[in-house]
Amino acid sequence: MLRDAFAGKLIDIPAEVMPGDVASAQGWECIRLVIDDEVDTQVDRSECLSLIVGGLVTLAAEHGASRLMSLSPISLMRALWQLGFDAERIGEPYLNEGYGRRYAVLSMTAISARPRLHPPAPTHIPQGRQPVHAAPNV
Repeated sequence: MLRDAFAGKLIDIPAEVMPGDVASAQGWECIRLVIDDEVDTQVDRSECLSLIVGGLVTLAAEHGASRLMSLSPISLMRALWQLGFDAERIGEPYLNEGYGRRYAVLSMTAISARPRLHPPAPTHIPQGRQPVHAAPNV
């Protein structure tokens, strides 16, 4: 689809979404990403996205790919960053009139991310006054 958009073959997607033809055996295009509407909490949606993209990364890397690309809502880039993936926008974004969303070509390396679903564990002991628990008298 991205090559067709770059070649001007798709009337709804301007050729400017791609800075050039990026076709290669090492680059895979991801066309559909859908999460069921019943997955409705932010934590569950983040976990679902992490599992889907993590699976894509693993599969792509096993078959020699080094990059994943998609034409996606720009908001997906931030969600991928928050999960530890190195997504970046390439080309120019555009407004899809039918959906009312801004889309752009996103690209990321096909390497595993460090999960960021939960806040990091504390790395220090809190300072200041802390309660002291005395041993019971026996």
